[in-house]
Amino acid sequence: IHRLNFAYLPIDPTMPINVIEHIINDSHPIAIITNLNSNDIKFESLIKNLNIKLIQINSYDLKKLESNIFEETEKVFDYDYNSFSNACILYTSGSTGLPKGVCLSHRAIMNRLNWHWHEFKFNNDKENKLRRGAFKTSLNFADHIAEIFAFILTR
Repeated sequence: IHRLNFAYLPIDPTMPINVIEHIINDSHPIAIITNLNSNDIKFESLIKNLNIKLIQINSYDLKKLESNIFEETEKVFDYDYNSFSNACILYTSGSTGLPKGVCLSHRAIMNRLNWHWHEFKFNNDKENKLRRGAFKTSLNFADHIAEIFAFILTR
């Protein structure tokens, strides 16, 4: 998703269906990528009604998939990609009862990751380098970003 200069929007499939439907209606995604089977997707009719591309990664060659998405979207979008571009959209619980989207830029995420790498001694020194990570936070919370990317982006 990031290689294609898109923002990702994590949706926890265990959230109530009305919350998922609100997030999809509010965000207008161009595609939903999932590893769920069609019969496990409770909001499939909404996806069809809004003409959203459903990509089930269990059935795709990921390199071919990336190429196809890029070709399709390149014709539609004019990219103005920079460090202030959106990298992730998280939906908060919302004080009104309806979740609200919060956009996180690449710059904000890199700032958080740089702090993480420094604070937890991520470096190229073999003695001090952390070699394992834990992914424990729900995708609905911002901390999941550091839990995923802090480890994949270290050398």
